[in-house]
Amino acid sequence: MSDGKTWPVANPANQSTQLADVAALAEPQPPEQRDAQGRFLSGNNGGGRKRGSRNRLTETFIAAIETDCAEHGPEALAKLRNDDPAAYLRIVASLVPRDLILKREQAEDYSELSPEEINEMMKREHHNGMIAQWVEKARQGR
Repeated sequence: MSDGKTWPVANPANQSTQLADVAALAEPQPPEQRDAQGRFLSGNNGGGRKRGSRNRLTETFIAAIETDCAEHGPEALAKLRNDDPAAYLRIVASLVPRDLILKREQAEDYSELSPEEINEMMKREHHNGMIAQWVEKARQGR
């Protein structure tokens, strides 16, 4: 990076442990007790996937991506930017918070205004700001 910061260094020892965790999730689980219609029997609370298993898988996957980015991230991004700028911009756009995009889309468009109209609008905003300050001072008794 140009600002002197470096990507975090990955710990390869953790990667084998994380991959073992993924393998454990893939092991077959004992069958749940069900009736003739396939419904869970009473006393079998919360059948299906074990609580937290999806979170462990997601965390493991994200850790693998983090390791890969730590090793190859800057070079891969530079290559993508040069080879496929559209894909690079899609990634950048996906990282921009949606509420920021929404605010931008809802903002007024001043591109059609003349310099005189913009000047008049700025004077009005300044005047309204001064009035708001006076009202606030009056509320505080100053």
